[in-house]
Parts: sequence; structure tokens; C-alpha cells
Amino acid sequence: MEKKIKSLEIIDILLTIGTVIIGIITVIDIFIPDPLFMLDEAALTAITGLLAYISSLVRKQIDKLKNGSKEKTDIKELEKLNDKISEAASSVKRSRGNK
Repeated sequence: MEKKIKSLEIIDILLTIGTVIIGIITVIDIFIPDPLFMLDEAALTAITGLLAYISSLVRKQIDKLKNGSKEKTDIKELEKLNDKISEAASSVKRSRGNK
């Protein structure tokens, strides 16, 4: 159990770092029009939101494991994750289509 918690904590740290990096790139992209990854602000914002959401799901799972809870992932969480992924993919696709 401890090994699984440690692994999830590492994943959470990586997701948080990724969120901060993409967030910084988004702010830079506001001032320098679309030179970074050929993505516009909407796509970068969607990616930032997706990473932050996944990180929150990982933190929830860590808390469940630390409390000894055997709860399974809620289907609504998975549906929301699917929506976030679809939204990010659509934003990236629209961004790339405008170039």
C-alpha cells in the first residue's frame, strides 16, 4: 500500500509541475502570439485544466488509500475526465487547424 501511495505522490508531483509549466507557457503565449507549440491560448488553457483535474483525481485516490478506504472510482469522475480529455483534444485540433 505504501508503495502505491508513493507512486501516486510522484505522479501528482509530475502533474503539478506539468500544470505549472503549461500555465506559464499560456501566460507567455498571451503576450507573444502563438509561437509556442503552435497552440493558441484556448488549447493551452484546456491542457492546463486537464492536467490540474487529473492531479486532483490522483490526490483523491491518495487520500482514499491513506484512510484505508476501498472505494472504487466513481463513474461520474470518469465521465468528467473523459469530457476534459475531449475538450482538450478539440481545443488542440481547432488550434492546429487555424495555422
